[in-house]
Amino acid sequence: MTTTGEPEPAAPPPARTGDDRRTALSAVFAFSFSLGLGSLALPLLAVASGYGATTVGLLAATSAVSQFVFRLGLPRLLARYPDRALIALACLTMASSYGMLLASTLLPVFVVAQLFQGGSRALFWTASQTHAVRSPGTAVQSLSMVGGIGNVSQMLGPLVTGVLATVSLAAPLIVGLVSGLTGAVIALRLIPYAPYAQRTSGGRGRMWRRPGVDTACWAGFVGGGWRALMSSYVPLVLTGAGLPTGTTGFLMSLADLTGTGVVFGMSRARVAHVDRTLGLSVGVTCIALALVPFAASSAVLAGLVLAVSGAGAAPITALAAASARQRVASEDEGEAIALVGTFRAGALLIAPAGVAIAVGSVALAPAFVVASLLLGVPTLVAGVSHRLAGREGAPA
Repeated sequence: MTTTGEPEPAAPPPARTGDDRRTALSAVFAFSFSLGLGSLALPLLAVASGYGATTVGLLAATSAVSQFVFRLGLPRLLARYPDRALIALACLTMASSYGMLLASTLLPVFVVAQLFQGGSRALFWTASQTHAVRSPGTAVQSLSMVGGIGNVSQMLGPLVTGVLATVSLAAPLIVGLVSGLTGAVIALRLIPYAPYAQRTSGGRGRMWRRPGVDTACWAGFVGGGWRALMSSYVPLVLTGAGLPTGTTGFLMSLADLTGTGVVFGMSRARVAHVDRTLGLSVGVTCIALALVPFAASSAVLAGLVLAVSGAGAAPITALAAASARQRVASEDEGEAIALVGTFRAGALLIAPAGVAIAVGSVALAPAFVVASLLLGVPTLVAGVSHRLAGREGAPA
């Protein structure tokens, strides 16, 4: 019996696990679609409500901070509540953010709605990953399927918002609310895997320094940094080089589409060497991202570089979580996965802030190149140090 009174099913029958996998992916689709709707609807609503570009940017930062803070507390939540309960709570929180804005667009309401959205993202992605790795099948395949479905449905959201917004900005909020509520109902049908074992406070805070776990965490940082730079400075680099905004939007979508294709491919294939593949993904991502300013004047070259960067970055989340998980005991896997997500969330704040600070002294292009390459340095250092330690410890 767990701390919540829900017994963990010892060995769910194959039919039940198959149904659970489909149920979990349905919840991922519902949540991600709701999130995708808001990625365009909320900025449009803020501007229509009279808020300027600076305020819109601060609201987005509020959501990122909320996500980071929530991720810090996730190991404790995973030790108290079943992951399906956290998934349902995340969906309800997302739906609530839309309900608030349907009722009022005052600035304090916007702030709370963004806090809810950031918190719901932290809860959902970590809990959905822990649920996936506890299901039958390899961790990489299960996590890749979650990421692939999430990417597709999150890309659909802005498209639907663009159509609905021509009628009313309230329409995408209503659809987002309904989609979030649907995800909560679906989540309650998942297998009630028990919460992870309670850990002593002395073990916390040191896990990210364990050999292998630290590399996975810093790889997660790279994945978050790629997303942050893609959402902030890549459009500025491309348009600053003379590419039209329409072309820029297409090229950025191309990076996401390429990455989604790679993730779906991983969900079908067995990855034999998780750590090597993770290292390759990190290297490809950072190098390709650093080449963006050099290729920005040509739509063809920029598209090629961005496609390669997307192909490298998209698998990082699944590979990093799987790598961290295989380095710890089963009772610690929830905390290990949460740590990878925390590093990713930290990069969403640090990467664009670092470029913004550097731009005060140098031009955008060199600042972007340096930031792109620096993203991968901690992962490289951790990987090399462990290899050297392994050689020193090997028998002569």
